[in-house]
Amino acid sequence: MTDSIGALADDYYRAYLAANPTEAHLLGHYEHAAEFEDSSRAEEDRQIAGLRALRVRAVELDDAGLDAAQLVT
Repeated sequence: MTDSIGALADDYYRAYLAANPTEAHLLGHYEHAAEFEDSSRAEEDRQIAGLRALRVRAVELDDAGLDAAQLVT
């Protein structure tokens, strides 16, 4: 899979906002405005799986063409 740092960062941010709807609302993202944080074990497991998948994508990312700011991202 060819991925970009921008796509990876966007996907992480969307996952963060979905997992934290109150924070998303405060930041002006209203996609999850009718939701509250889900503190169930099932939700925690889902979030862990999603973060692990993002980590795999990050490790597979070719960093040869990234500038200093992208490397920090």
